[in-house]
Amino acid sequence: MSRALKIFKFLYQIALICLLALVGYMIWLDFRVTAEFSGRKWDLPSHIYARPLELFAGASVSQDELLWELDQLGYRRVASAKSPGQFSVAQGRVQVFARGFEFWDEVEEPRILMMEFAGEYISNLSDANYSPVGIARLEPLRIGGIFPETVEDRLPIALGDVPPLLVATLIQVEDRAFFDHYGFSIRGIARAALGNLAAGQIVGGGSTITQQLVKNFFVGNEQTLKRKINELLMSVLVEFHYSKEEILEAYINEVYMGQSGDRAIHGFGMASWHYFRQPLEELQPEQIAFLVGILKDFYDPWSGTERAVARRNVALQVMAETGLVAQDDLANLQASSLSIVSRPLRSLNPFPGYMRQVLDELDQEYEDLDLRNEGYAIFTSLDPWIQNQLENSIRNGVNSLEAGYRIEEDKLQAAGILTKIGSGQITALVGGREPKFDGFNRALFADRAIGSLIKPVVYLTAVQHHYRYSLSTLIEDAPFILDAPNGETWVPQNYDGQARGPIALYAAMANSLNLATARLGLDLEVQTVLDTLYLLGIDVDWPDYPAYLLGAGGLTPIEVSTIFHTIAADGFYSPLTTIQGIYDSQGEQVGVRVREIEQRIDPAYVHLIQYAMQVVMLEGTGKSMVNRFPDVALAGKTGTTNDYRDSWFAGFDGSYLGVFWVGRDDNQPTPLTGATGALELWSSTFRAIGAESINYIRPPDVEYFWVDPERDARTSDNCAGAVYLPYAYGSEPDTRVRCDGVGVVEDWLNRFLGL
Repeated sequence: MSRALKIFKFLYQIALICLLALVGYMIWLDFRVTAEFSGRKWDLPSHIYARPLELFAGASVSQDELLWELDQLGYRRVASAKSPGQFSVAQGRVQVFARGFEFWDEVEEPRILMMEFAGEYISNLSDANYSPVGIARLEPLRIGGIFPETVEDRLPIALGDVPPLLVATLIQVEDRAFFDHYGFSIRGIARAALGNLAAGQIVGGGSTITQQLVKNFFVGNEQTLKRKINELLMSVLVEFHYSKEEILEAYINEVYMGQSGDRAIHGFGMASWHYFRQPLEELQPEQIAFLVGILKDFYDPWSGTERAVARRNVALQVMAETGLVAQDDLANLQASSLSIVSRPLRSLNPFPGYMRQVLDELDQEYEDLDLRNEGYAIFTSLDPWIQNQLENSIRNGVNSLEAGYRIEEDKLQAAGILTKIGSGQITALVGGREPKFDGFNRALFADRAIGSLIKPVVYLTAVQHHYRYSLSTLIEDAPFILDAPNGETWVPQNYDGQARGPIALYAAMANSLNLATARLGLDLEVQTVLDTLYLLGIDVDWPDYPAYLLGAGGLTPIEVSTIFHTIAADGFYSPLTTIQGIYDSQGEQVGVRVREIEQRIDPAYVHLIQYAMQVVMLEGTGKSMVNRFPDVALAGKTGTTNDYRDSWFAGFDGSYLGVFWVGRDDNQPTPLTGATGALELWSSTFRAIGAESINYIRPPDVEYFWVDPERDARTSDNCAGAVYLPYAYGSEPDTRVRCDGVGVVEDWLNRFLGL
C-alpha cells in the first residue's frame, strides 16, 4: 500500500471518528434541547397578591382611596377612559376602564365602571350605559413573590396575548430574517455589521432570535469558541423541533430585561410591570420601542436617561422605516419622555413586615407545596391603602414622639397590626419605625410585658362568675401587702399612687386601677385568669404569680391581637391569618386548609367587657379620643409597664382591631404611657382610614339597667350620676335606691308592691 493511500485511509478514519463524535454530540445536544425545552421551561416564582378592591354602592371607599389604588395598579389618568388601564375624574365622578382579572371564583372581564361618591362611601356604581352594577373588583396589587434560587422573576405570556406591534418591532430590530432562516443567518450577521458601522452605534446584532434564546436558555454569555459552537448547533436543533411561533414565545418570556436589586427581570411581561407598572397589552409605541431597545444593550434607565432615550429612539427609527409607526409621528414619539415609573422597586417584597407573616404561615401550613418553582398565585388579606396609612402613622408618629418628649433620636421603636374583626384577616402589619426595612419584626417577635392590657382578661374572668361579679359590683381599691412563700413581698400601687376605696368594677377597669385589679384577680385566683387567657387564644407558660395579674408577662403584638380579636369578635376565636387562598397555574385551589372558628366565650360576658372598653374611651385612660372621634363609638385599653418601658394600646371600631406597641429595643424606660405613646399611633391610623362606630348588638341574655354606681343598686334614669349598664343572666342588682340616696329597698319588695 502506497504511502499516500495510507495517509488517505488514516485521514478517512479520523474524519469518520470525528463524524461519529459529532453525531454523538449532536444526539446528546438534541436530547438536552428536547428534554429541557419541551418540558417546563422555567422555574416559575409564586406571586403574592393583596386583596382585590371591592366596589359597590355603599362600599366604604373614598375617592382619594380609589385614586391612590389606581395609581398603585398603574392606571393612567386621561380625559376619557377608552381602553383598559385608564381612568378619568370629573365632577365628583370617577370613570375607570377596569382591566379585568382571572379570580379564583370567576373571571372579571374588562369593562367601564362609573362611580359617584358621598364622603367616605361609594354612593352609586354603574356601567358604561349607566346601568347599576351590583359589585365589581379591581385586580389585586402584586405585593411580592417567592422566587427560585436563581431569583428570576417573570410573568409568562402567550404569544397570542403579546401586542402585534411588539412582535413586529422585535423582529425588525433583532432578526428581520427570523421566519426565513434555520437558526442562524450569515446574511443577517453581515447586514448587522454593516448597519452598525454606518450608524456608528449598535442598531442590530448578528445573532438571530433563536441564537439569543439558546444563549439565554442553555449556554450563557461566556465568550468562548465552545460556547459559540454549542449555540450554533443547538439553534439548528431548536429550529428543527419547534415552530417559529414556539421559539418566539419562549424568547419573549425568557430574555433578560433588567435587574431590581437581587431580582432578575426576565421576559417582556414582567419587564412591562417593572418599568411602566402596566400590563404588556397597554403599552404605547414609544414604550414598546424602549423595551426592545434595551435588549441589545442593557442599562439602568434611571441612572442613564439620555442613553435610554437614545436607544429607544433608534428602535423608533426602525419602526418608522418599516412602516410600523407613521413617519409623521416619529418626531413626537422621539421627543416624548420615557414614562417609566419614578422609582424602581429594589426590594423583593415592598411590605417586609407583612410578608414575614405571610412566609411564616406558608412555612407552617403549606410546607408540602413547591412555592419556589411552580408558579402559584397566593392571595392575601393585605389592604394596600390601610397598610400605607399604618406605615405613615408609625413612621411619622415615632418621629413626633421622639421630638415632643425629647427622647434620644432613633432609639424609639414601634409596631402595629390591624385585623379585620370577625374573619381574623390581618389587613396591615408594620414591624418597626422604618416600615420598608426588612429587619427585626417587632410585631411578630418582640416579646414585651403587656402591662394593663391584661386587665380586660381579669375582668372578663370576673363577670363570667356572674353570681359574684357584675359591672357594678363594688371592689376595693385599697393598698395591701402580699407575702410570698419565698419571703419576698408584693406591694402593688396605682399609677398616681392614690387609692380610691370602693369602686364599681367597670370604673376600675376604665381607669386601669392596679389595686382594685390585683385584689379582684387574687380573689378569682391567678390560674383562673390564665385559663381565660387560653380561651382567648393564647397558651402561655406563665407561673401563677400575682404580678402576672398586672401584666408582668410578655407577649408579642400579634399574640395580643389574637386575644383582643376574640373579645372584639364576641367571643369567637379564630387564628389570625394573612392567607386567603393559593391557586396553581391552572386556577385550581391547592393546599386547602380548614380554619378553626370556635365560640370560646359566651357573647353575654364578652358584651360586658366590650362595654367597659368603651367606657375606657369615654371616661377612662383613653378619654383623649373623645374630641378626635366625635360621635364615633370606640372600644380600647391602654397598657403601660413598670418604669414606662412599654407603651401599648389595643382598640377597635366597627370594622378593625388595631394593636400598637411603642418602646425601646434595649428595654430602657421612656416617658410614654399607653395613652401618650401607642394610643397616639392608633389614633392617627384610625383617623386616616376613617373609623366607624361599633355596632353593638345586645345578646339575648343581656339586659340593661340604670344603676347608682356608688351603691351597686338600681335607680331611675333621671337620677344624678346614674349609669346604664348591661347585665348577663339576671345578674342585675337586687336592690333599688332613691335619687336622694335615702333608703334602700329590696327589689323583690318593689315587685311585690308593683313599684
